[in-house]
Amino acid sequence: TQAVFIGDKLRAAGEKVAFFNPADYGVRFVANSVVTSRKLIERRPDLVRRFGEALMKGWQASMLPENESGAIATLKRFDRDTAADVMVRQLDATRGLVRPDAAVPVGTIDIPAWQMTEKIMLEQKQIDRPVHVEKILMPYGMLQ
Repeated sequence: TQAVFIGDKLRAAGEKVAFFNPADYGVRFVANSVVTSRKLIERRPDLVRRFGEALMKGWQASMLPENESGAIATLKRFDRDTAADVMVRQLDATRGLVRPDAAVPVGTIDIPAWQMTEKIMLEQKQIDRPVHVEKILMPYGMLQ
């Protein structure tokens, strides 16, 4: 959502603004994720399951256009500094990132995207060895 602020500042300075989405060119990269430890999963599986369920319900509801005013009202409770019209634009931008394909449910784990992320991070030396993330990914639904 920072792109909304940055784009506004650049436009105000007379600059042209365009955004490059790597996914449009076949580069799928995982950015935002929720993770926990195996220890917490083993010790408190019900807590992890309930958190996952609540998180998914919240994301699913907030992504629906008919829930926009409620989502903005909730955001305003925690962020009094950002104007509502900016939040609307941020929410619109977020929808495309959280759910780029309407046929794929919010929260679906995209294993090929994780694998590409790992490959890029290795190539860029952000990690020093493969972690084989596809072997440790666990959707919250597996805890049921």
